[in-house]
Amino acid sequence: MTVVDPSTALAAFVWLGGATPDSEVRLDAPRHRPTPPLRLRAPLPAPDDGPADRRRVFVEVVDFDAPVHASARRDTWGLGTLRRGTILPARRGYPASGCSGWAALPDGGGVCDGDGVTLVGEPGAPGALTLEPDLGEALPYRYAKVVAPGTPRLARLPTPAELLELRAGELPTGLPHVRTEGVVFVALDKPYAVDGEVFVRTLEGDYIAHDQLVPVTPPVTMGQPLVEATLPVAFVVADDAPLFSRGEADDTGKAGDTLIVAGIAERTARFPVTAQPSIGDQPYLEGPGGRLVRRADARLAQARRRPSGVGPHEKWIHVDLDEQVLVAYEGDRPVFVTLVSTGKAGYDTPAGHYRLRRKFVSRRMTGPDPDTGTYDIAEVPWAMYYKGGYALHGAYWHDEFGQVRSHGCTNLPPPAARWLFRWSAPEIPTGWHARFEAGTRIVFTRH
Repeated sequence: MTVVDPSTALAAFVWLGGATPDSEVRLDAPRHRPTPPLRLRAPLPAPDDGPADRRRVFVEVVDFDAPVHASARRDTWGLGTLRRGTILPARRGYPASGCSGWAALPDGGGVCDGDGVTLVGEPGAPGALTLEPDLGEALPYRYAKVVAPGTPRLARLPTPAELLELRAGELPTGLPHVRTEGVVFVALDKPYAVDGEVFVRTLEGDYIAHDQLVPVTPPVTMGQPLVEATLPVAFVVADDAPLFSRGEADDTGKAGDTLIVAGIAERTARFPVTAQPSIGDQPYLEGPGGRLVRRADARLAQARRRPSGVGPHEKWIHVDLDEQVLVAYEGDRPVFVTLVSTGKAGYDTPAGHYRLRRKFVSRRMTGPDPDTGTYDIAEVPWAMYYKGGYALHGAYWHDEFGQVRSHGCTNLPPPAARWLFRWSAPEIPTGWHARFEAGTRIVFTRH
């Protein structure tokens, strides 16, 4: 059996290049190999050693999320958000409506002293810390699933006396807490020990007993940059799907309709499609070297015409709701393709033309679910909203891309979500956690 090495970006696209017609092939899928976030905070801004500037100031973010305003009024529409613990350089502005102090940020907009931020003369260690996201990784944080509904989320660490009550199955009356409901995932900060018991602080600042958490195993599915290869591209979505080759040629030199099993294709393996024949009344997708996969075992990403109003070099995104694939384009040139998971029955993702309008490095998502009652998912990474609560975002809680399963959003493999987040507009300024501005076009279609 010839096993194809998927370690290079385009290895999967040349999977049959060295195979002889009668050799058995295994088509492996490229796999993301996640590494833990670095968990390092951004460096503090360096003090200005130049001439004294009475307008110079530093913004210290003290709320979990603080707004960036469009102009020197607290009631103006926001431009984005800053995350707690961030420190940014700024310049004092004129007194603003409803503000005791106003500061303009280098990348636009400004903040109001007391509106989630404090203005200080020199940078120092912020009083309220939140773990810095690792923007270099597919997942910016570490995550865990809460074992069962009803698990206490404590507002602070218990005292030794309170711990004794917890061990007895009682919740101390003086210990502020809430109980989880439905399916809950949390983003992790760091562990703390209290008399031999370990509690983990979440990113939002509450504490959960370590034995009530199951670490998330990150998905391994990846997208595919299109550097030399182009569309159409097939993604295998069946486990160990059979690969076929045609039977021996007849007297005319034409291969018959008899198919021979010639190997297997791993789930999420991908290959360029050279033909789409029907053999014995069943459709197939054919790749280089004449190997075939049943059409039912794969998703097909095909080139789409540039929408009206999109420029010849403009970036835009197409999501095929029937095939569960996404393709990113620059004008007419496809540059990236990936499997996705859109809305399941009753939570259908809407077809239509939109623009990305709000982008978050990460965002908590909650809502109802017919099976679990509710879901509460912390710090969903690389969230890109385009219509109300509908967004493209990374999904760290499943690896079933290519199948519908979401509550209406478009779930992406985390590496693909990060790629699209960095490639698309609007860009998020350094130090910001979110940006609100019309950006890249996105088109959702059904056949």
